Amino acid sequence: MKKLLALILALAMALTLVACGGNDNNNDNENNDVNVENNGNNENNENADNNEDAENNDNAEDEVAEDEPLVDSVDPLELLNTVWGTYADEEKFAIAGGDYDNMTMDVPGTFNHENAEYLDSLLGVPADIVPNIESAASFMHMMNQNTFTCGAFNLKDDADVKAFIEALKTNIMNRQWMCGFPDTLVIMQINDTVISAFGNAELIENFKNKVNTSYTNVGVVVEESLA
Repeated sequence: MKKLLALILALAMALTLVACGGNDNNNDNENNDVNVENNGNNENNENADNNEDAENNDNAEDEVAEDEPLVDSVDPLELLNTVWGTYADEEKFAIAGGDYDNMTMDVPGTFNHENAEYLDSLLGVPADIVPNIESAASFMHMMNQNTFTCGAFNLKDDADVKAFIEALKTNIMNRQWMCGFPDTLVIMQINDTVISAFGNAELIENFKNKVNTSYTNVGVVVEESLA
């Protein structure tokens, strides 16, 4: 009888241990499920934070890009070469660049920005604003200057760009023309670089469009009929 009771007690204890072990496994599984879920939530939160940080960085970069100027000062010869390079063969005409002492053929050329006589006679720049010019370049129709003439001027840092443009406009519009009148005068600005062109209306319109295509922050300051 005692042996039977001992056997029953041992069996009961064994069953109890098995039951406890099953509960522990269930608890472990539940704990694991909770941990997995928490880890998933943490990963989702981290991903969301990372996405938000990336979006904030993108927005910050956009804001900086919007505040930055698109183009600073432009070298006059580089500008005219860039624009002339956009002309198709059928759009081009015979040109000469530079000034009387430094003439180039078929391409724009550097202009002596200190020679007031040449600047006035060829490009229409009055003598009193010549000291404001840091560098210059030009090209013009080889057969007739009044058909097309263009000058580009990089101004010194302390120059009054608005006053320079107004003086240039006045001097060109008051000129005594020979060999026919040019149709149109246009003056454009890219920060402290000024581009002037006068001549045949169709050629001037095409040139203006080429400048606007080549550079993104061009301002057309003057567009006047000379005829």
